[in-house]
Amino acid sequence: PPTCCSSPWSRLLPDLRYQIAASLSMQRYALVFGVNTFGALLLQTLLTVIVVDSSGLNLNVTTQFLIYGGYFAMISVIFLLAGLYRLASMRGSKEEGLDDVQAESSSSSNNDVTRSM
Repeated sequence: PPTCCSSPWSRLLPDLRYQIAASLSMQRYALVFGVNTFGALLLQTLLTVIVVDSSGLNLNVTTQFLIYGGYFAMISVIFLLAGLYRLASMRGSKEEGLDDVQAESSSSSNNDVTRSM
């Protein structure tokens, strides 16, 4: 990837790995990071062979740039949609919690009214 993309990514990657590792047990570190790295390397190799290599499509630089840009745009849309889904599900669970609290408070106030009669 171009330097403008790889520099922020290189600074962000250790933080991302820390966040993932914080929620894992010690026995699963190597499995998760090994599979993650292998998958990324496999995908990058496949994309390079298809787009750049002379045995693949052997595209010019402009077309390669567009393909890589589309690839990164697609990944960013997937992460954006996943984040929006997570945000919506968290907001929905908070609203359900508020509805439950309001229902409990209204039922307890109804019980207080009936007791006073």
